[in-house]
Order: sequence, then C-alpha cells, then structure tokens
Amino acid sequence: MCRELGYLHPNVLLECLSLDELQEWEAFDSLEPVGRLEERMEYMFGMVCAVITNNIAAIFSKKGSNQTTLTPADFIPKWGVFPDEMKKEYPTQSVDEMKQILLAIAKTQNAKHPEGRRRRK
Repeated sequence: MCRELGYLHPNVLLECLSLDELQEWEAFDSLEPVGRLEERMEYMFGMVCAVITNNIAAIFSKKGSNQTTLTPADFIPKWGVFPDEMKKEYPTQSVDEMKQILLAIAKTQNAKHPEGRRRRK
C-alpha cells in the first residue's frame, strides 16, 4: 500500500495516517485490491500463454494422442522459490538425456522434410 500511495516506508505512512484513515484504506483494499496489479497481470499473461499453447498443441498434435491442457498457473513464475525446492519439483536431466531428446526432435524434423527439400547442406 505504501508504494501505491507514494510512501517509501510503512513507518512514514503510519505517521501520516490516522487510525480511521488506515481502517478506511483496509476496507477499500478488501473491495478493490491495492498494489496487486502485478499478480493480476501475471495471471492475464498466463491465460494468454495457456490459450495460445493449447491451441497450437491441438492443431499440430497427432489425432488420438493424449494431450494435456495447460493452465495459466503453468506460466506464472514462482517468485521466492529456493533452488532446493525447485529440484524437488522439477528433476534435473543428465547430459545424455538432453542429447537423446534433441536427437529425437531432429529425427522427427528430418523425417518430415525429405532430403530433396532441404535448403542447407
């Protein structure tokens, strides 16, 4: 709330506001959130990313494949998550696993484009 009202520190704000004014701001905050614009913007951008990703996946996926739909929460960054928590949530890949995944992607792309249609040698 300090940032929204232009105060640098909460102590400065408390010196300027009376108890009644502070209670009015708290009541207003319960109706119309003050200072949470970033959270709402992250959710809106997450929603746009989820819609675009799900539509592209639906268009380009093979028929009958089991595709998972993504939610806006999948695109919202997790601020304040420590590296130890990230390892628990997302296991790391070895170099060989990454190499196999990239080779599989390259093999799929090479199968889509026959030898004669390639532009680079």
